[in-house]
Amino acid sequence: MRVYVRDLIALSMIVFFMSSCASGRYHDRITEKRSSYRVRGKDQTGVLSPREQAKIKESVNEWRWPVNDVQITSEFGKRSGHHHDGIDLRAGIGTKVFAAANGKVLYSGSKISGYGKMVVIKHEKKLSSVYAHNSKIYVKQGQNVRRGQLIALSGNTGRSTGPHVHFEIRQGVTSINPSSLMVSPQIAREANRRIANSTSSSSGSSVSRTSVNKRSKRRRNSRYDQYETRRVSQSSRMSRSGG
Repeated sequence: MRVYVRDLIALSMIVFFMSSCASGRYHDRITEKRSSYRVRGKDQTGVLSPREQAKIKESVNEWRWPVNDVQITSEFGKRSGHHHDGIDLRAGIGTKVFAAANGKVLYSGSKISGYGKMVVIKHEKKLSSVYAHNSKIYVKQGQNVRRGQLIALSGNTGRSTGPHVHFEIRQGVTSINPSSLMVSPQIAREANRRIANSTSSSSGSSVSRTSVNKRSKRRRNSRYDQYETRRVSQSSRMSRSGG
């Protein structure tokens, strides 16, 4: 698929800043306990104004978390002397990873230092999402994807202390704390649980209807066989009496 020049430029900029973060080239000088975004071109974190945050939240209003069982194991911001540009989500190896929103795959591979097998998706309003440390990738660069589409399986590739999904949201090259934009993990887990239960109930109902239909069909076939047996028997008697 054709990748446009502007996409390549955006990708190269994102990759540069990501490789810098993953390699630990920059050291964190942040004093805030909970940060909102990383200042562009610097190892500093700022706090989004309510207006800025509301504007970006409006753009990601329909986004979903990349995993169904949302549990954050490591937050955005200062971590062990370095800046963590995303959040880590609990996920055993092989957990399904879904696209947060509709978009186009900017990157799919494992050449970015520290991130292992990674997918970067470009969205509207100059936003992009990052999914790293995967064990398997299902999408290719230049491919269009839809919200909730399976794009990878979680893993432990790259610089990682254990299986998980590293998730980032960026506006341009600026990384923004996903926790400050996305629906809370508790609400997401409850919504996914209800969807799963609803799907399970629908599946059960479908199975029940299938079983009923099969039994009805067997009864119809049985009645037809009985009818055919009586008809053949009557025809035989009529033939013998006529002979």
